[in-house]
Amino acid sequence: MLVVVVGGSGSGKSEYAEQIAMNLSENDKRIYLATMKVYGESAKKRITRHVKARQGKGFDTVELAADIYKVKEHVDVQGKNDTVLIECLSNLVANEMFLDDMTQKSATEVTDKILCDLKAVSEQFPNVVIVTNNVSEDGIKYDAGTMSYIRAIEMINSSVCRMADQVFEVVAGIPVRLK
Repeated sequence: MLVVVVGGSGSGKSEYAEQIAMNLSENDKRIYLATMKVYGESAKKRITRHVKARQGKGFDTVELAADIYKVKEHVDVQGKNDTVLIECLSNLVANEMFLDDMTQKSATEVTDKILCDLKAVSEQFPNVVIVTNNVSEDGIKYDAGTMSYIRAIEMINSSVCRMADQVFEVVAGIPVRLK
């Protein structure tokens, strides 16, 4: 089962995705694949909040800022309902796209890489829950690098939503099933 949960910042999408992962996994392994790199105090606070929210929910956390197809190397899985929750695609896109201050991959290159990695993860686990962001709804025209980032997320979101068994958008804490 492939489930995509999309929403804006602070929408409640992460909490909803965790609930889906818990329901899918039943009593089998729950893996929380964290993709966020820690940059500054706000990132530390967000991570602390997410870790606190997951306490007691039975998740094993694996931190991979890139190359998420390697997740299975970090956990012992073999249950028929093993579930990996990927949190979240927007961080993953940034990590894969902006390699350093001087090097940026193209939207197409990043999209191809991440879709390939997501396919590999979905072949390794019976259940995959993907959290992603709405990032292009503000109507603002940004610099070329940011616009490329937004295009990559849009292309990935579009592709994974087509592949998904279920898609939910969370708005103000309210999940709406789209597919």
